[in-house]
Amino acid sequence: EAAGKTVFFLCVLLVVLSSAPVLSFYLGAGGDLQFHLCRIEAIRQALSTGQFPVRISGYWCGGYGYASSVLYGELFLYAPAVLRIIGFSPQDAYKFYLLAVNIFTCFSAYYCLKKMLGERLSAFVGTAVYMLAPYRLSTLHLRAAVGEYTAMAFMPFIIYGLYLIYGRRRGWQWLALGFSGLIQCHVISTFMAGIFTALICLVRIRQTLSKEVLLQFVRAVVCTVLINAWFLLPFLEYIGFDYNVSGLGVHSRGRFASHAVFVSQLISFFPQGEGASIVTGKMWDTDNGMEMSYTLGGGMMLVLVFFAVYRLYDKRRGKRTVCGSDASKKAGRQMSRLLTGACLLSMLMATTWFPWDFLQQRNDLYASVTGSIQFPWRFLTISTVAGAFAAAFFIFELRRGVQNHLVFYGVLLSVGFLTLLSADYFLQDYEKKSEPGYTTAYEIDSWWLGCAEYMPTGTDETTFYGDGLQGGEGLSIEGFERAQGRVRVCCENAADREISLDVPVLYYKGYAARDVDTGQRLDALPADNMRVRVMVPAGYRGTFDVRFEPPWYWRAGEVISCMTAILLILFGVKNKRGQKKVWMQER
Repeated sequence: EAAGKTVFFLCVLLVVLSSAPVLSFYLGAGGDLQFHLCRIEAIRQALSTGQFPVRISGYWCGGYGYASSVLYGELFLYAPAVLRIIGFSPQDAYKFYLLAVNIFTCFSAYYCLKKMLGERLSAFVGTAVYMLAPYRLSTLHLRAAVGEYTAMAFMPFIIYGLYLIYGRRRGWQWLALGFSGLIQCHVISTFMAGIFTALICLVRIRQTLSKEVLLQFVRAVVCTVLINAWFLLPFLEYIGFDYNVSGLGVHSRGRFASHAVFVSQLISFFPQGEGASIVTGKMWDTDNGMEMSYTLGGGMMLVLVFFAVYRLYDKRRGKRTVCGSDASKKAGRQMSRLLTGACLLSMLMATTWFPWDFLQQRNDLYASVTGSIQFPWRFLTISTVAGAFAAAFFIFELRRGVQNHLVFYGVLLSVGFLTLLSADYFLQDYEKKSEPGYTTAYEIDSWWLGCAEYMPTGTDETTFYGDGLQGGEGLSIEGFERAQGRVRVCCENAADREISLDVPVLYYKGYAARDVDTGQRLDALPADNMRVRVMVPAGYRGTFDVRFEPPWYWRAGEVISCMTAILLILFGVKNKRGQKKVWMQER
């Protein structure tokens, strides 16, 4: 079909345009790029040594290890890690990953909008506004926020699931798919999406509490928990310990809004392709560099203005236009309003006008929540996806509610032009001002931890350089070997008392020391500087290994997730065959 081929061609152009900076030989610096390249290298190293799924890779911190895989979803980074194993360079593996995520984002946005609206034009407009939104482009290139831009590929499924559920159709599996994707790549985005999903449930509380809708939400929650049990069990256990990230809420109390957005930044049509998040009081200090852009783009801002004008016009003439088929009229109109409301609210929450500092000073709970989110401007993720989908619904409704075709095409062209203008300005500015480089495996520093959020509190990193053992006075060390996240020590304790020996491994719960020959377990606990401390019994002579051993219930979680995934696939295949059979009978 000609229309379908045209849309496909335009979607390919969207992917190419939004991916342009990584289609060159070089790779820009990107705010968090080095950290994410380290994550890929850590997974590669762990997979190469037979660790699956990856929990704590010995690659990190010069061999000391780091619990990134436990506390930060990394499932999708296994793909570039496998590319590294088969010979791809670090930056080529990363480029393939970014391009794949960009393609998937285009697919998910268009597929969900096409299913909701039932037509190609408005679905493509919403997809284009989403793909070319300057905030999303900044996460791709300027910030290299891998977790966040991967999460944005799954958010359309959450909107689609909510649309189906409140339209009295089965949508729990789409909601589960969306939140599962978020869990596996970015916990902060999961938290923010959960907040706005809860708000929608409250706004639609009467429908939410109906048996049919409530049952779907229960199914979605249960399915999400079960299929992600392999990640959630370790995450929930580890998150209860004391890490650097635990103090973020306390240290930033009353200062969360210092990283909020000015309205003047939000409505800009020309986002620059450089800068970083800078404290409000220092953003004009030249020593701090330039504040990065926080705009949704001209196209999306214009849609919000047109939407308000259209609603006033619609109200004055006393006619209520509807969108969608007869079965989804109400759901379509309500979803349009909810999306616009979510976009506006999240925009407000990202600005200096939202009372974040007032809330932070109330109690530790608010301080902890805001400390985990880190920056108010992260709410622009919600604004971007909600605004893009609201744009699609608005174009769909306008096409059917306005008799004058010149008005419709004028709005359509205006939105399209400003969307391209903002996106192209950002991309061109980024290309001019970014520093091109070529990253090799030798240039990736395993100590590049960003803010080291998952470093245990009390860690003395100054004692971690080098491979030597510490302590152990009275022990006779006969051999020492360290490789691939494992430490092997051959020693003798001739004393009549237990002697402690600190090995060069960063302590996390799960590390164990066992005698190589007998399997006898030696006590392993954290030292003062958070190394692994092994208590060598009196009279001991032999060789012991120190390595990470996942608890049995982590393994049980892996089995539960695998079984759930298999059952869902079988359920989907059966349901698809049933639908095909009904369709054949109707024909």
